[in-house]
Amino acid sequence: MIQYLKSESDYSLAVLDINLGSTTSYELGKQVAALGIPIIFASGYDSKFDMPSELRDFQHLTKPIDDKTFATSIRNALSKTSEDSDDQA
Repeated sequence: MIQYLKSESDYSLAVLDINLGSTTSYELGKQVAALGIPIIFASGYDSKFDMPSELRDFQHLTKPIDDKTFATSIRNALSKTSEDSDDQA
């Protein structure tokens, strides 16, 4: 998966479900974050999973997620990315 992401440059955002059955999406999240792609984490469990410290600044939404909350989260994540790009210029 990460090789595919590295080969494509058009990704603006990743939405990752935390619980993947027998594992979590944290390792993928770390790799996605290293590529500079913002992440929104989603989970049906509010506090069951202990978010790694390097991922705590990303948004975490508890499912079910209503449309307005999801749209706002996307807008915020993309806006933060835009601000970070402006800071580096």
